[in-house]
Amino acid sequence: MSALPAKLPYELRIGVTGHRRLSDPDRIITAVDKLLDQIESTLASAAEFPRGPTGSKHSWVQQLDSALARCVGLAWRSLPLNRTSIPPEQHTPLHWLVISPLAKGADQIVAGQVLKRIQANDKPRLQVITPMPLDEYRRDFTDVGDLKEFERLLGFDRQPLVLHSEFLERVSSLTPEQAFAARNEAYRAAGHRVVDACEILIAVWNGEQAAGLGGTGDVVRYAIEQGRMVLWIDSNHPDQPARLLLANTRGDSPASQEEQMLSFADFAMPSRAKELSPNFHQLAAYNRDSAFDSVEYSKIVERILDELRRLAGNVHLPFDRISGAITRLLPHYARADQLAVRYQRLSAFAATWLHVLAAIAVSVAVLQILFLRQRVELILLEILAMVAAVILFRISKNESWHGKWLQDRHLAEQIRIRFIASLVGLRKPTRQSTAIVHSFYRGPDTWIQNVLDSLISEIEFDSVTSADFVPLKRFLIDGWILNQAEYHRTTAARKKAALHRAHRWGLTLFLATLAMATLHWLHIGQVNHMSPDTSEPWLSLLIAAAAILLPAWGAAIHAINTLSENEKIAERSHHMASILQSIACRAEQSISLDELRVEIQRVEEVMSAESHDWWVTLSFRNMVLPS
Repeated sequence: MSALPAKLPYELRIGVTGHRRLSDPDRIITAVDKLLDQIESTLASAAEFPRGPTGSKHSWVQQLDSALARCVGLAWRSLPLNRTSIPPEQHTPLHWLVISPLAKGADQIVAGQVLKRIQANDKPRLQVITPMPLDEYRRDFTDVGDLKEFERLLGFDRQPLVLHSEFLERVSSLTPEQAFAARNEAYRAAGHRVVDACEILIAVWNGEQAAGLGGTGDVVRYAIEQGRMVLWIDSNHPDQPARLLLANTRGDSPASQEEQMLSFADFAMPSRAKELSPNFHQLAAYNRDSAFDSVEYSKIVERILDELRRLAGNVHLPFDRISGAITRLLPHYARADQLAVRYQRLSAFAATWLHVLAAIAVSVAVLQILFLRQRVELILLEILAMVAAVILFRISKNESWHGKWLQDRHLAEQIRIRFIASLVGLRKPTRQSTAIVHSFYRGPDTWIQNVLDSLISEIEFDSVTSADFVPLKRFLIDGWILNQAEYHRTTAARKKAALHRAHRWGLTLFLATLAMATLHWLHIGQVNHMSPDTSEPWLSLLIAAAAILLPAWGAAIHAINTLSENEKIAERSHHMASILQSIACRAEQSISLDELRVEIQRVEEVMSAESHDWWVTLSFRNMVLPS
């Protein structure tokens, strides 16, 4: 089990919309192949050379940041830095999935060309979305060849998504005109569903307004409104390079409604993976992360396995009952957990020392001016402290320590939730509460959710027998629910203690500053400056220095405490402990697997919502230089 986890593959979801009647299908096939080659080479090159010709090219500022990081890395050997070349074993595998209604023409062409790229040992990756029941939909294929191709491609999807299953019953009572409109509405719904399900939409389009409801122009407009990556192949000029379509923001407002519908601007296709597929870019960065330590990873795996064996033995749960989920999920949990711990420490280190270095710079300046005016060289210490703060800030920002911490911790927590839920047969989490509460905020990157769905889909679930129910119940309550409740109680106590310490330090510094101001107001230690022979006494200088330095250090402590979010985390953890304890009491009363599954689902909802809230809270905590 201590073997290194396999690299997580990326599923590239390609949607298609386009005309049914094409003047030169062979040239369209060639254009589609060129576009798919370009997409594949861009992503593959970025996986191998993150800063290469088709990787994430850096500006001169980013290149300077990288140079600074490499210089610091010479002294700080354990500093994880982005690499310029990635060995093959750390490349991110690319899996294609095409989403299409399989209509004649462009739909079938793009689907067929994408499927040709799937390796022989890969499972077919085609998702068919039909606007109406299959028998009715087949009536649209008047040409025998088109129908035969439809049937061939349809065989790659064992469970096609059929929209408007009641279509025949609904249109039977309509006039021919109404039935025609209903049919167009069904096509429109299918086109929009393709857009919703894909990441990149390939549009084989002549650039003109849709002839009817649900036409290609209508689907393209909807895709742009939804923020999809729309790559356009001009069906009239397929030899021209594919273009990127975006909403027209040039300032010239279209006069008519028709012009408004076609108000698009086309640009050259993105040549960087970060722009073409941000989620692939994030997953590739995770797979090749240089902060990963195989030795530490093995220790984490063995520690978790020992704990699971001990817990399973205590409640007499056969270990093979959970071995399938362990084998699939534990390696990825251990990797994500290790990376999260590493980046949390680095992020906290950077946030703390930015403010400490700023306070040191102020302290050096004040002490040199008041006590050591002849030692001008001490100003170099102030400059060094400020330069060190800038370098630390730029490295932290350029290497994305904070963002990687959020991603890796969220991934680890979601894997743990999925592992426990899988033991009672819950394949997919309930996301309703999270979606409603946090619908106004951007959540974690979608690659995380896609990775979780992929991991769970490959777990073989064993049916739980009546003999397994009691030990499984004890395993889940003692090993997960109560364990998490205790963790949150401990976290709440720890954060409250840290908050109280920060408050005590802040109060102490405030009172000391107030005392210095009072002494200054009472002229303690001051002399008559009207006499030219009088020198400034040390007591007066000390009071002046303290009056300046104490607020500076107080501000640093306050900033560090604010960044730690101690008060909010303590309050949230306190409530989480209470909620989990309450659910554990209800789970104790469960007498069947269905009742236990309901309580596990509640835990899943609560913990997923808490994890999402944690993400949203800390995602707004951008690191800035102290002013």
